[in-house]
Amino acid sequence: MVAILSVPIMSLIMSPMQGAALLLPVYLVSDVYGVWIYRESYSIQNLFILIPAAAIGVFAGWLFAGDTDEDVVRIIIGCVGLIFLVMRQRGRLGAAVSRAL
Repeated sequence: MVAILSVPIMSLIMSPMQGAALLLPVYLVSDVYGVWIYRESYSIQNLFILIPAAAIGVFAGWLFAGDTDEDVVRIIIGCVGLIFLVMRQRGRLGAAVSRAL
């Protein structure tokens, strides 16, 4: 949960682009570690979905990063954070309802 909040919290005190660039090496190392840990159990079907989607996202980020206003990026980061929060809370609510039944 803390990792999800790192860029939004950093964007309060610095440019969101600088915050993302500062944390990028940490994210890359954690991704490599995650791939190493789960190297024996992966879904090839998920990879066929995730790899092209990730490539499109990286390309879109590269394309728009230089032209996007920092305040717009802050708003987008805030909206994504709120969406993650709502999704997480809905999951907890759904699990609580399932346990109650």
